[in-house]
Amino acid sequence: MKNNLKRILTDRDSLRLPDDQVSGEGYITLSARIARTGIQIYRGYELAEHLDAEIDPDRTYKVYRPEEEVFAVDALESFAGLPITLGHPDAEVSADNYTQYAVGHVIGQPVRDGDYIRAELTIRDATAITHIKSGERNELSVGYHASIHLESGVTPDGQSYDAVQTHIRGNHIALVDAARCGPACRITDQITDCDCASCQSNKGRPMSEKLDMVVVDGAEIPLAEAVEKLRDTNRRMAEALKDAEATIATLTSELETKSGEVEAMKTAPTTDAGFAQRVQARADMLSQAGALLGDHASLMTLSDSDIRRRVIDHIYGDGFASGATEHALIGMYKVAIRDSAASADTLNGRVAPHIQTQSNLQAALTRRNERLRNAWKGNA
Repeated sequence: MKNNLKRILTDRDSLRLPDDQVSGEGYITLSARIARTGIQIYRGYELAEHLDAEIDPDRTYKVYRPEEEVFAVDALESFAGLPITLGHPDAEVSADNYTQYAVGHVIGQPVRDGDYIRAELTIRDATAITHIKSGERNELSVGYHASIHLESGVTPDGQSYDAVQTHIRGNHIALVDAARCGPACRITDQITDCDCASCQSNKGRPMSEKLDMVVVDGAEIPLAEAVEKLRDTNRRMAEALKDAEATIATLTSELETKSGEVEAMKTAPTTDAGFAQRVQARADMLSQAGALLGDHASLMTLSDSDIRRRVIDHIYGDGFASGATEHALIGMYKVAIRDSAASADTLNGRVAPHIQTQSNLQAALTRRNERLRNAWKGNA
């Protein structure tokens, strides 16, 4: 194993600085999460000097920090009194360069805060404070020593990793413009004294625990994690919606196909006997109408309804069938065929229109019209 004591690894956590933590002297004193357990992502070139094994400098490696290593007594004690720097210095911070790099330091002993290490920080350099307030250096990055072993595995919560960190020892905490592990570790103000029940119940807790934690599905989680969960939920909902739209389109197409099949079945004969009946009925109509109208050829191209209208108008006069419904046409056609068959029976007042005289035509038509008005509804 290589000697890693002079080699510094860096870790980053974001912070947010409240104005009301500035003292009368201009110093800033506040509480912040400075490190955490779990997996961090490194490029191979960042780890090359820490490993004896050959690694791909361009590959990303998931490095796991076990809980027992992060919260080991020696690890926690190593963060006590750490200097705070403006950016990462080119060398590790020591007594030789402390006044050159330090802009503040850790106050007291850092403690465990869930999966994080929390520490009280004081920043006393005016330039550093200006950079924080402007947002140019508003995140934290811890510089530390650690041993790294290439070792594949899975964390207790099911995440895979490529390497493991052990023997973690802090060296400095840098104020940077972009941190490695995101917005979970932030510097925020303390809860102030207040008589309300909420403040009293939370007295002594950092405000970050209120501002940076939200409740999701009954569990309190960091705001950044909640935002990521929401984004993931939105992505999954968008994918589900897209799949649903595709399914609806497919079902709509299938429904239209089935509807077309049903309509076709409505007009098609369902049995051989039914088909034969329809053919015979059409042949009978063509024969009857042809005998009356004398125009077999043109009748072949007409629908049943149009043939009925022609026969009715021929017997009772042009326009007689105008406006009649399909059911009325069927009844009127039956009466017209019956009347035409009995056209020579003058005793019943039925005389074929083409042989009637002008004097009795109106009376005959009146009688026929009266019968037609109701005859088609029964068994005429």
